[in-house]
Amino acid sequence: MALYGIIPCSFVLLFLGGISTVTSRNKAGWHDGRLVKALVDDVLGPSSTRCNVGTAPHGKTFFNYTFYSNKDLSQWDPMAQPFEEAAFLAEMGHVDKNPNKSWTMRISTGGGLMSFIGAYGEVMPPQYHALGPFVDEVWQNVAVSQSLNKPDNAYFIHQAGTYQKDDGLKEEPFFSPTVAVHCEGRACYVAAWGQHAHVPTKFESKMMYYNRYQDCGDGVMEVTTAFQNDATTDKEHLDYLNVPWGGVRPSVMRDWVFPTKTGGHEVAHKQYSWGSTGEVQAIRDTTSFGGYTTFAERLSHPGEDDDQTPCGDGSGSIVDCNKPGAIKLKVHFASSNPCALSGGHTKAVGLDVVACRIRQSVRINDGLKQPVTLQFSSKTSPNVTFSFDFIGVHHWSINGVKMFMYLKNASAQLKTMKVPAGNHEWNMRAVIEKGKPWDDNLALSFVHGNHRDQVGVRRPARVRIGTTSVKRDFTVYTQNKFPTIRPTHTYVSRQYVVTGSLKGMDVIAKKYVGEAREALTSAGHFKHNHKVNLYSPATDTSLFATAIDDATCGHDTVLRCAGVTVPRPGYKSLYHITCGNASYVGFDRYYLAPKSESADHIRRPWVCQGQDRKYRPTWVLLGFFPKGDCTDLENASYIPDGCLQFSSTSTTSSTTSTTISETTTETATSSSTSSTTSRSSTTSSSASSSSASSTSLSTLSSSTKTTISTTSSTISSSSSTTSYSVSMTTGTKTSTSTSSWTISTVSVSSTAVSATSNQNTSLSSEGSSESLSTGALAGIMIAVLLLMLLLIGLTMMRSKHATNSDMLLTTAKVQQGLTLNPVYETSPENVQITYGVEIET
Repeated sequence: MALYGIIPCSFVLLFLGGISTVTSRNKAGWHDGRLVKALVDDVLGPSSTRCNVGTAPHGKTFFNYTFYSNKDLSQWDPMAQPFEEAAFLAEMGHVDKNPNKSWTMRISTGGGLMSFIGAYGEVMPPQYHALGPFVDEVWQNVAVSQSLNKPDNAYFIHQAGTYQKDDGLKEEPFFSPTVAVHCEGRACYVAAWGQHAHVPTKFESKMMYYNRYQDCGDGVMEVTTAFQNDATTDKEHLDYLNVPWGGVRPSVMRDWVFPTKTGGHEVAHKQYSWGSTGEVQAIRDTTSFGGYTTFAERLSHPGEDDDQTPCGDGSGSIVDCNKPGAIKLKVHFASSNPCALSGGHTKAVGLDVVACRIRQSVRINDGLKQPVTLQFSSKTSPNVTFSFDFIGVHHWSINGVKMFMYLKNASAQLKTMKVPAGNHEWNMRAVIEKGKPWDDNLALSFVHGNHRDQVGVRRPARVRIGTTSVKRDFTVYTQNKFPTIRPTHTYVSRQYVVTGSLKGMDVIAKKYVGEAREALTSAGHFKHNHKVNLYSPATDTSLFATAIDDATCGHDTVLRCAGVTVPRPGYKSLYHITCGNASYVGFDRYYLAPKSESADHIRRPWVCQGQDRKYRPTWVLLGFFPKGDCTDLENASYIPDGCLQFSSTSTTSSTTSTTISETTTETATSSSTSSTTSRSSTTSSSASSSSASSTSLSTLSSSTKTTISTTSSTISSSSSTTSYSVSMTTGTKTSTSTSSWTISTVSVSSTAVSATSNQNTSLSSEGSSESLSTGALAGIMIAVLLLMLLLIGLTMMRSKHATNSDMLLTTAKVQQGLTLNPVYETSPENVQITYGVEIET
């Protein structure tokens, strides 16, 4: 199945040909990308060189932060559907020339995955989980303290969030909050505060999860994750991990395969329920096989044409029919209308369950978790036949007298389920759906490696796989990891997900087995780090912004606090927290939550102390700072990209103001696309000098990251040509675009020059930079027009998939088409100016 029907924006991306990435602002708008990338990369370490960073072959990467429901494709259970949007953070995907290698995934607020769609469709379970939609049956990391975890007081920290078992959570779940997110190039970077799954709880969560999702191309995604323990006492160490806890829909991926170390395969024809004796006995260390686990659609296997009617020995379990004392189930219906809806089972299971009365046979309580057809033929009249189709078996024969079967649309189906009249004895065959040849299967592989003796890891990892109910449509897949993550320590694991055809899957997966990694690092021993500085205006500590490394916020700001991007001894993670109308900067994640007065000290971080329950807190990770620092900013508000606002300066005796009408804009190059929604913004500056000018024109709000910075503008009276250069402040790429504009008003004011015009302008952005010479002042105005010019050409991409990114470094040169008649108050040989432009489009 081609993926173009699965990913609505994929066709658009391929249609545009040269576009390789679409990046966007996250829905919270908390960080500039450079800070988030540093926070995540410095903890996780570098990506694998094999992952072809930035040059993934044969495909395009795209990102999207605008929510739209996946319900028609993903078929979420009705109990989960209302919470899909709240769980959603971002979408990332790869569109490949080979559609079998295309994929789309959805990242949840906790940084795990809530959806994964390949050519086979949605593989994530449908979320039939009472009080736990998008919290349990997703791909996520889980951390457990075995010493603190008790039956009556669990210590499970979910990456996805809490179960809905406490006040206010049934109406609105508490998904683990995002503290940093950014997508660019071929990767998404996320950090989130993990939550205790079992609530109410007296435990505080000190666990930070980091994830980097890197598109490697060829159907491969690199997943690097970190568990960072910010606890202060050693008793809060974490020593049993799921990396990840996840699984697949067996209705999509029925079978699983283990590669052997000798190059063969072992198909798991025997499938056991999660937690059963058979499942526990089937657990295997990752060192015992080839380094990856593969799920396939439906593999044909020997004996699949055989009668699948089970045998029992009276114990209630299915046994091998060759076992001494085994009795094969015989089904002789007790009436011509033997089946009726079982209301109790239907309510409990969530699927239509019918009870069918049979004559006494062997007791078999076990069932079958896949579709089955029961075919009957008369022993005395072979031409008399009938069959019943079921979507699964709940119990083959309770007490040997009643079968409980899953039946789709039972109310209609029961009307046609008749046993032929007559005194017949029946032969029965149970027939399951046949599989497909190996080469015809699509597949999904988890590449976890088969390494041993990793530093800080007590024993090799192990893989567990087990089935659940037909209604849940969930085969559990998890890896258990066994480091001991003590306070201030960070555990990192790097793995891979491969999607595509089962044919050739081994070749690709084997390339990445050796790239899988795990490591444990203590505070102060990270190989990479960046400085993080917090600045605020010199006379105002109510606002602050972040700057990285040696960057500053300008001469009129003050450095209030200095930190780094990774844990250090004596440092703690610092946050900006908002909760309704309250704001806090500090180290206590629970600062704005209720202070429990009860003896058990129940913690509810999703509640804003003293405020309406409709408010939910937000947390922003700022970095790691010395304990006790940053108190000057405790009540301050964080301004994303605030340094751009704080540093707007001018050194000419003039006044500058810029108004840009609200518009959706996009920039495009031969290799990339970005878009942003720019709201009306006014920037003004004034200063005194007669010899130099440098003006920063900004469109700045919580939802945009758009700044136009001009170089000094020079007018030379001895030249007749007009050229001008302008650059956007972030990024490293060059953009080319050509368009035509009608300029309604251009007004320039300074001690030297003023002019007006209403002309047509044609301009082309090039990778060059020129100074403004004498011709007219049109070049000055072009600086302000440039943003809208570069982006208007792709307005057809203004859809839920057209999203925002850090702006590209761009230069523009006015070539022709505009004549101004400047009026000089003086006639200088060389005049430098500042200016203001008002644009109507």
